[in-house]
Amino acid sequence: MKCGTVTIIGRPNAGKSTLINSLLKSHALITSPKPQTTRNAVRCIYNDDDAQIIFTDTPGLYKPDSRDRLGIFLNDSILDALEDSDCIIWLTESFTRKLQPDDYEIARVLPKKIPVILTVNKSDKADPFAVFTLYDEIFQFSDKTAVSAKTKRGLDALISAVKTHIPEGEAVYDADILMDTTEKFMASEIIREKILLLLRDEVPHCVAVMIDE
Repeated sequence: MKCGTVTIIGRPNAGKSTLINSLLKSHALITSPKPQTTRNAVRCIYNDDDAQIIFTDTPGLYKPDSRDRLGIFLNDSILDALEDSDCIIWLTESFTRKLQPDDYEIARVLPKKIPVILTVNKSDKADPFAVFTLYDEIFQFSDKTAVSAKTKRGLDALISAVKTHIPEGEAVYDADILMDTTEKFMASEIIREKILLLLRDEVPHCVAVMIDE
């Protein structure tokens, strides 16, 4: 059996949380059209007959300025998750035709000794091969895959690629555990998701939720 930790990294709104939800076949992580919906590096557990894969969802990585204390905090949490990974998935979109400053920042912070899989999301909307060529200019990848997180296209191929890069080992979590977090955290995230989906200018995007009872 294989067991390993896989961190998913990418620009804001690349579809990281949606991808994990599709892999787990459950709405485990909140999603919204707004960038930086994900605030914490959350561990979600995928199980099949021969592997347990601990996926770590991360906030979208970008280069914040010195006044953006939230952005600096989120980036620090991403770097911590990367260092603890057996494998990394760099998620981007099939519409990408030009590298952005955030892409160069991601390439800069990726650990060089950990295998990185370039995964192009939304491959049902546009041909991913041009994106493979584009990102080859800034990083040497261990594998490349194309998926559609919403239609679940290419997910089996992605899991197969991940399995080649994680170590042999016994499962860390029981098979019925979906997330390594508390009920209070899950409740607070669901409330925050609804706030982000239903409100616009009235509420700042930095809204946080705390459960008292």
